[in-house]
Amino acid sequence: MKTRTILLEILGLAVVGVIVAAVWVGYKKYPHAKNSQYIVGARTDAQNKKDIPSEIPSGLLIDSQAIITENYNIDYPETKQYTLSLNSKLSQNDLYAEYLAYLTKNDYKIVNSTSQNAPVFAIYATKGSEIVNIGISKNPDGKTSDVLLSYSLAKK
Repeated sequence: MKTRTILLEILGLAVVGVIVAAVWVGYKKYPHAKNSQYIVGARTDAQNKKDIPSEIPSGLLIDSQAIITENYNIDYPETKQYTLSLNSKLSQNDLYAEYLAYLTKNDYKIVNSTSQNAPVFAIYATKGSEIVNIGISKNPDGKTSDVLLSYSLAKK
């Protein structure tokens, strides 16, 4: 059982590492990637929807009171990636369950997800030309979480 937990933790860290590496490589490979015009520090509630790229499905904003800590988009030749880093008052477990429920309900195929025993929870899902990567980590206070939400959409 302990070996399985360690393997799941390694898998979770590997998934998050791949996401971070892909964003970094994309940024280096495509220097026209830029911070978006959206406001960092805004909340994700209805009053501040103007601060979130309209391309990101609103259902992916699980915590309406989350604070945007980073916000950028990257233009690739065939896709555009929108990424939000959020600080949420919801727990890591609650966010993981809510994201899985939303993605399943909305017909996304869960390609990979980490066990809730991993230090970083990760979900990779697809639907048609949409790709969703979600990483959820627990903050040191044990009550709040950081979320890295990446949504990619093929260009038409």
